[in-house]
Amino acid sequence: MDAPEEVATDLRVAAVAAACTVLLPIVLRFGLGATVSPVPLLSPVAVYFGYVFLGRGETFGQPRPWIALILVVTVATALFVR
Repeated sequence: MDAPEEVATDLRVAAVAAACTVLLPIVLRFGLGATVSPVPLLSPVAVYFGYVFLGRGETFGQPRPWIALILVVTVATALFVR
């Protein structure tokens, strides 16, 4: 894999995780009026760490499943804590 392509892939996954980490507390607090502890709000970052430590190999290296997993975990967290 070419180095700039690998960096761009990592940045895409990181951008989705960052956006979900920022938007999750905003939606919960201002959209649903819920007050939540910080631990569930970091769930998108936990999936991103899974990508960093597991996803860079040949087996789990595709970014789309990781991006989808970050989105699913974010929505599930929002539904669970509301």
